[in-house]
Amino acid sequence: MFSLVAILFAGRVAGHGYLFEPKSRQRQALDARSDWCPHCVLAAPMLADVPGSETRSWPGNQAFAEPGTAPSVGYLMNGVTPFGVCGTQKQGTNDYNYPDPDGKWGTTIVETYKAGEAFEVSWCANADHGGVYSYRLCNDPSIIAKFLADEPMSSEEQEEAEECFQRTVLRCDDADGNDCSIQPDCRADWGCAADPGKYFHCGLGSGHACAAPDADTCESGRLVKDKVVIPVEWPEGPTVLTWRWDSHKTTEVFAACADIYVEEGEFQPTATPATPRPTTSPKPTVAATAEPTKKPTEQSGGRCCWWSSAIDWCAEGACPNASEDENGCAASEEACLRCSSAATFCPHGGASSGTPAPTPRPTPAPTPRPTRSPTPAPTPRPTGYPTPEPTNVRVVAGPDADPHCCFLGECGACAAPVFADYHCGESASECAACAGIYCD
Repeated sequence: MFSLVAILFAGRVAGHGYLFEPKSRQRQALDARSDWCPHCVLAAPMLADVPGSETRSWPGNQAFAEPGTAPSVGYLMNGVTPFGVCGTQKQGTNDYNYPDPDGKWGTTIVETYKAGEAFEVSWCANADHGGVYSYRLCNDPSIIAKFLADEPMSSEEQEEAEECFQRTVLRCDDADGNDCSIQPDCRADWGCAADPGKYFHCGLGSGHACAAPDADTCESGRLVKDKVVIPVEWPEGPTVLTWRWDSHKTTEVFAACADIYVEEGEFQPTATPATPRPTTSPKPTVAATAEPTKKPTEQSGGRCCWWSSAIDWCAEGACPNASEDENGCAASEEACLRCSSAATFCPHGGASSGTPAPTPRPTPAPTPRPTRSPTPAPTPRPTGYPTPEPTNVRVVAGPDADPHCCFLGECGACAAPVFADYHCGESASECAACAGIYCD
């Protein structure tokens, strides 16, 4: 019997996030060099006064206050493509709600789990802003078939799938070792506090972040790790696992999917009964790591901007035109550092000679991945997942060879590729073949 599993989370443009393990469709696209920003898959704005949600009033227009209710599924990317349950690129080019025609994502099983077992999941937070995230399941055969179809789902079909996911939430308190304390800014009369232990709440350190400062790193961020338990009675079959994060300080929702297989498990308890977990006290505060480079203090008139290895938000002309809601949290260096060690203070008017460029977090360069065909399903089960065609990217050096072929904005950014994976070819023709930008 077919089944469908979902894990759902959300974030913001300056604080991205995406499902890391099991490998999401976005991460598969990153490996295939088809998506340079997997954590940019978001729907926004999720406000109480957008069409279809006039009767909903989220406190402060913050999606995390009423987890899972912001109407992200039907949000149209570029006014055309529904965001859906698995997410769609902001540009509307990569729709992760159905398999890639070239087999780059959604065509193979990435992990196999047993019903009733607890297993680790993780997502990559890039300068996160806290909030509430949840893991959800659906086992309707007609729904999972739509995630394997060769054409996008309609908004109505996406809403039908979302309703199925909402019927089964993988509770935080179902697995031992999870901290299920309520998010510190979640008021007792809000939906995020209605059922303690149901959702995963952020609240670590400065800014109520989701990832601890000493967490393992991922592409341009830190990993948020938890354990989830698939119900022991879950039927065996192919399953889609999706992730959703309802953010704290923004109105954006992020989502991602992974294609897994669930095997029949033994009917037995998965967690030791214990005294109910405390639900009102916040998570222990972890001191934020100080910036290694001391920057001069600016008393007023500046902005606090997020920096990533892809974009320097403190570059000349970036901060003066950016609103604090989009790229900053304060107008002084002290307030920036209180907000997050990932923030970088920019003096009024943009970068200056007195303010050094922000120091990247100590994220090791990812190990270059070998060119390969997509991994087949672990066993020859009739799962309904088609066998993908090889998607190898051929690298050919020629008379116009040059190592600067990147997926980044203008050629000025290509001189020093951020990641080895962002190099897709050594000639202008090779770059063009994989939608890269060639710099001579």
